[in-house]
Amino acid sequence: SGCEAVGVDFSDEGWRGDPARWSGLELHAGELADVALTGAFDLVTMWHYLEHDYAPADTLRRVRGLVGDSAHLVIEVPDHDSWSRRRYGPHWAGYHTPRHTALWDPSTMRVLLEGAGWRVESIEPLGTLDPWTLVWMSRQERRGIDWSASMERYFAGFVAGRVISWPVLSRLEKARGRGGDGFLTAVARPA
Repeated sequence: SGCEAVGVDFSDEGWRGDPARWSGLELHAGELADVALTGAFDLVTMWHYLEHDYAPADTLRRVRGLVGDSAHLVIEVPDHDSWSRRRYGPHWAGYHTPRHTALWDPSTMRVLLEGAGWRVESIEPLGTLDPWTLVWMSRQERRGIDWSASMERYFAGFVAGRVISWPVLSRLEKARGRGGDGFLTAVARPA
């Protein structure tokens, strides 16, 4: 592909069991602040990473120091200004305490990025996860689910709900001009 890829995650659980599958990638487990990275990256993505970070502004400043002037940063996080957050209140799955340490809406994401040396190109109410995932998780939160237990018994209901809700949620999203409600995606470049 002509590119080099580096990955950082809090845990190596996602790749530890099958190292051959991930050969050719430079993978690091731990906090970004503790990982020795060098070079000028052209693209940095944070897919549901930043809301788990205890020092997000420091992390974004560190990343700013690791990228070239023409680089892009793409961040996806739960959207605190979403319909699903208002609908489920304290049971909204985006809170995911204690795993989520901070949450943003479009205006606070802009403040965070600009304060860390980034120029925002766009912030959109879009996400890579479909809205049903957050709705389902919020319903489970309201019921007091034990997230450390096996999810196997819930799988059929999750899939059935996804299939049944897809036409309705798709129409609602289209009518509101929104994508994956419950999430926001920010794209920024070095300031």
